[in-house]
Amino acid sequence: MVDPDLFGRTFGGPTFSAWRTVAKILDGLPLDDGEHELFRQVTGRTEAPLVPFSEAYLVKPRRAGGTLFGAACGVHAALQDYRDRLGPGEWATVALIASDRRQARQLMGYVKGLIADSPIILAEVVNETAESIELAHRARLEVHVASFRSTRGYSYAAVLLDELAFYRDDQSASPDVELVRAVRPGLANLGGRLLGFSSPHSRRGHLWEMYRSHYGRDASDVLVIQAPGRVLNPTIKEGVIARARAEDPTAARSEWDAQFREDVAQFLVDSDIDRAVEAGVVERPMVPARNYVAFVDPSGGRHDAMTLAIAHPSKVAHAGAEGRRLTLDRLLIVHPPFDPETVVQRFTEALRAFGLKTVTGDRYAAEWVSSAFSKYGIQYRPSDLDKSAIYVEVLPHFAQGLVELLDIPTLLTQLRLLERRPRAGGRGDAVDHPPRASDDAANAACGAIWLASRVRPERLVRPPGGFRAITDYDELGAGHG
Repeated sequence: MVDPDLFGRTFGGPTFSAWRTVAKILDGLPLDDGEHELFRQVTGRTEAPLVPFSEAYLVKPRRAGGTLFGAACGVHAALQDYRDRLGPGEWATVALIASDRRQARQLMGYVKGLIADSPIILAEVVNETAESIELAHRARLEVHVASFRSTRGYSYAAVLLDELAFYRDDQSASPDVELVRAVRPGLANLGGRLLGFSSPHSRRGHLWEMYRSHYGRDASDVLVIQAPGRVLNPTIKEGVIARARAEDPTAARSEWDAQFREDVAQFLVDSDIDRAVEAGVVERPMVPARNYVAFVDPSGGRHDAMTLAIAHPSKVAHAGAEGRRLTLDRLLIVHPPFDPETVVQRFTEALRAFGLKTVTGDRYAAEWVSSAFSKYGIQYRPSDLDKSAIYVEVLPHFAQGLVELLDIPTLLTQLRLLERRPRAGGRGDAVDHPPRASDDAANAACGAIWLASRVRPERLVRPPGGFRAITDYDELGAGHG
């Protein structure tokens, strides 16, 4: 880090002094008095170990230089010679993993910059693409997707997990945990290091569990470092941090002091979601005697999915009294990119199949959505509640076990990831998806469940052929916009 022929141009100056100490802590190198004081401050430990750590996590704030440091650790690992432990045709891999490929490519950008600054290292490069660099001694640095499915089967010299607290997967509520379990065996053969570095978020997930279990534990073989912004990057102006504290003290503690948020909590209990799912049921048939309602989460077709949910209520005996079961019958999810007009036509066919002429949705681009549905004879009505309020409305129904969901992984994952956090100014709590995640399916499903909870049973009409589905928006109870 100080050799000008290697990383010295980047890390040799005084502003990277703390990061050089972090590197010495990782490798179990002796510390001087000043470094030992920093060690106690950022690890919560008293005695500095004299052996390297094979697994470590850096809980750091924004703009602290963590991604750049991670890139240096990756290049350092790739420069070791592992050929005596590799099989024929096998490569030692340094995996660069982030919450998405775009962010992982940023990590790769730092890797390429460090290599380009050192002619000695650059001479080892034999092949380079947008997402990989191969070195002459059969070592490779490459971008990997944050997925436990695609990271198995490698011999890892190192695995770098950038922004670990923000990994998301539509098929899993804990992709970070599953990813770490998948890569750990691949590190064993080469003695590679698992290094996670991230800004903190809520008190759940792998980063939080590692912090809770290992921070400040002298005997632990897993290192956890937690340091505020100006400790790791003294060039950050104090005024920037002070302004952030004044605007939102809680967020500033997370973004600049590297503290896990206490105000963010999981909205729905896992057991309530599990109880609502009928295993293997991904859709339910239309039954004419049921009074159906529908909710749509629109999208322009470029970034977010567009979803439609259809549900119905039914009377049940509950806790000694007559209650109402709320059943999700159909959930259509169309992922981008797509033509919104084509999706509206598809949704219209589903609505007609359930005898519906009205659909409710949020106020996102209400004018074009309303116009698109009206072309096919469907009336679009904006909801008088935003999605956060809808989530709050359906919470008691989940808690009472009166919701029946479909066994659709995307929906269940999004429901598990919903977070409750207080609004500024004491305006109550807001419920939404976490950063870099989505809630399209959860929004539509909960919207349909909310509508079903407000259907007036006395409004049902019994024609000669039996009960019919509600087809007129005015037959719903008050409060639907």
